[in-house]
Amino acid sequence: MTTIAAAPATTCYQIFVKNLRLAASIGIYPFERQARQDILISVDVTVAPHLAAQAVTIADIPSYETIVQAITKLVAEQHIDLVEQLAIQIADHCLADGRVTKIVVRVAKPDIFVNAGEVGCEIHRQKMATS
Repeated sequence: MTTIAAAPATTCYQIFVKNLRLAASIGIYPFERQARQDILISVDVTVAPHLAAQAVTIADIPSYETIVQAITKLVAEQHIDLVEQLAIQIADHCLADGRVTKIVVRVAKPDIFVNAGEVGCEIHRQKMATS
């Protein structure tokens, strides 16, 4: 079992996935429904500071492996009209994990315009503090 060192209580702990490349059925145009196109997905997941400070094993914190698996499944199982829809689905999935406090999701299409490296959207979501 992998063990990670405990961190001070004020530590911000982030898990990230950068530029996960997947072939997706995504887009509103008829040609986009006929052939999959590459998309790039990046996520930054922030874990509750008190949990990060107590993390001793990999089971104590969300795993980038399970995040990648969930994103891959979301993309594989459906046609998505808008990159914004996919970003929201990814954010909702990750925020359903009680250990996650906020997330940034970026979904990009790298092959849409020849004179642009990529186009897409980025969303930021955060759980509201409860009293």
